Amino acid sequence: MIVYIDTSAFLRGLLSNSSDHQACRDLVHGTQGNELVSSEVLRLEARRVGIRLANKVHGGVDPRPGIEAMLTRVSLVRLSDAILSSAESIPETLKSLDALHLATALAIQSDVAALVTYDLAMARVAEAHGLRVCTASELLGRQ
Repeated sequence: MIVYIDTSAFLRGLLSNSSDHQACRDLVHGTQGNELVSSEVLRLEARRVGIRLANKVHGGVDPRPGIEAMLTRVSLVRLSDAILSSAESIPETLKSLDALHLATALAIQSDVAALVTYDLAMARVAEAHGLRVCTASELLGRQ
């Protein structure tokens, strides 16, 4: 099954201690046999978070190697003019990068079984546009 993963779900598997932490890790590490796709925006956001966190590390673990390893498990969709135009025309209120994620998911909607996100605004707008939205735990049947 092809699953679109946004940055909130991707990073939750690496950086969070939430109840869905392990489900996100399992999803990204492919233990359930799903193919993950996302916008190339994911790479930008994940690497920027890695840099911010690495600059705060004092004797802790640098998250960047883990982020890079996880990025290899996600097929990234390039931002085309059509995707940019679609993101610009989404009528609902979304942050710019979320609009790019949504426009990317919509561009490949016929191939995507579900969009995994933990961003409530993104979930609401994605559902309004006909996407099946769920958490990693829901997708993996753990809730």
